[in-house]
Amino acid sequence: MAYTIRKIQNKSGHVYRSVIRDRLGKQIKSKTFKRKTDAKAWADRIEQDRDAIAAFGNKGARLTFAKLVDEYMLQWAGKDIEHQLQRSRFWVKRFGDYRLNEIDADKIRAELNAMKTKNCRVGQGRGKNAGKTKSIDKTLSNTTVNRYRGTLSSIFTYAFKQGYVTANPVRRTSSLPQPKGRVRYLSSVERDRLLAACRQSEWIRLYLLVLMAMTTGMRKSELLNQS
Repeated sequence: MAYTIRKIQNKSGHVYRSVIRDRLGKQIKSKTFKRKTDAKAWADRIEQDRDAIAAFGNKGARLTFAKLVDEYMLQWAGKDIEHQLQRSRFWVKRFGDYRLNEIDADKIRAELNAMKTKNCRVGQGRGKNAGKTKSIDKTLSNTTVNRYRGTLSSIFTYAFKQGYVTANPVRRTSSLPQPKGRVRYLSSVERDRLLAACRQSEWIRLYLLVLMAMTTGMRKSELLNQS
């Protein structure tokens, strides 16, 4: 990568245009400044960031985030599409008009931090208010914020696989700590009731499988391979 700075005369005087080119001499980015020192500083800053330089010449440099999400959702085949759409639309509201190479870790981190301080919006149920939301005096949990972060990361992972970006910027942000799930044990009464119900099952192996699970801690796949 290399750059050149050209002095250009115009009606108001002269300006300096900094032009960045790839190894073949093809122009991939340029910007005009009033001062030569600013033009040089800009070029030096970009040249030091290899990811940014590659992104400028990348085929996804002109693709907006909103169009990326449309493409991503068309190929998405996972479960719980309603929540996936909801989270994707949330990010479209934040980054929809941005080009992919304009969305960096700093922008994403700022949005994630803002999510922790804003009040939640929840659905109002059925009837005339169906589909509408209202704000409640409660902030989003770390688990919820992490889910939104996960959706955004999935979108950029898809963009990376398609060659639209050179790296997933979400990976340069950190997920929030989540509380450990509650460990639940059966009481003696609950255990006896479960085994009694298994004995009444038409499938004669159910009682043995449940008993083995309770006494050995084996996983479902391991238990089925034993049967």
